[in-house]
Amino acid sequence: MDDMPDFASESKEKLRWYIENFPSPHPFFAPAMAALEEKEAEENKHTMNQAGIHIETSNIGIVNLGSQVGEIAAHAIGPTAVEFQEYLRQMFRVAELEWSLLNKPGKRVTAQMVCKQVDDLRAALAMLYGKCPNGVDSQPLRDAIEKLDETKEYRLGPLIGSQQMMNKVCELMDAALAGIRAMVSEVVGGEPE
Repeated sequence: MDDMPDFASESKEKLRWYIENFPSPHPFFAPAMAALEEKEAEENKHTMNQAGIHIETSNIGIVNLGSQVGEIAAHAIGPTAVEFQEYLRQMFRVAELEWSLLNKPGKRVTAQMVCKQVDDLRAALAMLYGKCPNGVDSQPLRDAIEKLDETKEYRLGPLIGSQQMMNKVCELMDAALAGIRAMVSEVVGGEPE
């Protein structure tokens, strides 16, 4: 096709326009999605290389999953098993709360809102997985991360093509949270009161 745009040089806004106006199976759809994913991955890589703000002993840190990740990352030495289990419990409670607030009946939820929750949870789980101390079974974390990675089959960055795809992304998010819930329940149930 000689009339194919140079998607790699287009802005993210223009790429989103192509995706919205030329849905699959149009020949523009796949290359526009690939270019947008590449641009977002590059931005995420650049953002991750910048220094973050660490909020300690603040109510703001309790509300935001990102700050929970920041607190875990701030520890130069990995957490003890007890500290790790507490981080996991706190992170799960925040993630579950944020997800439940999106899933209220009658609430209008956009694809961007769902994708942000999925991406935030994945980042938090990946950080915890990297800090998992010896003696703690990290497989449930890995399984949950893989579930969240499966959402990429149904979305492009913050875009989801249909309600059916949105439902699949939500199912995978629910499955990831269920796996972490089981891990948290084992920890809480296994400790003496």
